[in-house]
Amino acid sequence: MEQFKKSDKLLSEKSKEINQLNWVKLMNNYKNIAEEIILSELTHM
Repeated sequence: MEQFKKSDKLLSEKSKEINQLNWVKLMNNYKNIAEEIILSELTHM
């Protein structure tokens, strides 16, 4: 998650202050992507 936060300017602290709802949506989206990647890798072992 930290890697996503560093690579996406929309996840900055300033963006979080300006539009908190959009920031939460983006964080949830990245969290879901990370979980899908992990589950996919686990099932292919």
